[in-house]
Amino acid sequence: MTQDPREIFRKATQIVAQVGLVLTGRQIAGRNLTVFPDDVFLTSYPRSGNTWTRFLIGNLVYQDEPVTFANIETRIPEIYFQSDRRMRALPRPRILKSHECFQPHYPRIIYIVRDPRDVAVSFYHHNVKAGNIPDGYRWRVSLHVSSRPSLIPSGDPGPIMSSDSSRCAATIPASFCSATRI
Repeated sequence: MTQDPREIFRKATQIVAQVGLVLTGRQIAGRNLTVFPDDVFLTSYPRSGNTWTRFLIGNLVYQDEPVTFANIETRIPEIYFQSDRRMRALPRPRILKSHECFQPHYPRIIYIVRDPRDVAVSFYHHNVKAGNIPDGYRWRVSLHVSSRPSLIPSGDPGPIMSSDSSRCAATIPASFCSATRI
């Protein structure tokens, strides 16, 4: 079966463009990010509270200037928006946002888990706001409830938050907590 010459040309153009990004150092870091031993990763499934957690940790670590949407990418950047070269130039130790699944080469991880039902609702509202789904779209929902116990109860988050926040704080390198930074 022969391919359409236009399709072959399109694929070849994509490959050449990707090679150009790699050769010029402009390839988006993403999974190809250079990881340092003192890096901390905030990792979660999308719409699970990663940005909220970035604000919490950012305001804890950078008390000299409050973290806002205007400066969050310079304080705790996502690994998907900048080149690896630019990410390597960031001051260390770095706290980085990722939506990657388990990566064994990540040295320190704060993994954020949210009830999947809440993630689905958040994802729906996010897509309505972005214009990807019309407002008032009717869904047909079928839920299959697992009989396995939950690792994190969905009730009162009080004790979970306190124990998890202390573990999160223990994950952040001590060099972030110097007198000049806090």
